[in-house]
Amino acid sequence: MSELDNVFEVLKKVKLCKSQHAFSRDYLGRAPNYFGALKCMRNKGQVIEPSTHVLMVLHLKLSELARCTDESENYADYHAKQSLISLSNDVLSVIKERCG
Repeated sequence: MSELDNVFEVLKKVKLCKSQHAFSRDYLGRAPNYFGALKCMRNKGQVIEPSTHVLMVLHLKLSELARCTDESENYADYHAKQSLISLSNDVLSVIKERCG
């Protein structure tokens, strides 16, 4: 499972993203079929990694969502915010690996 797959699954679980199309458009800044195309190519044995730019867009979006998520006394909201922070940090680690 790629980092993008993990991020998508968590966002879907916390109900911040409903579909691969929405993930591609709203979180990756790409065309609606982008994420699905990456997965399809991987299933066919071709490994195409998202660009550093795409990862930066994702990191910034996750960071913004975490910052704007209210940490009320509701456990679900608290858990969602912590998940966003963790995902953002994971994506940033991948970016640092590529650049370092």
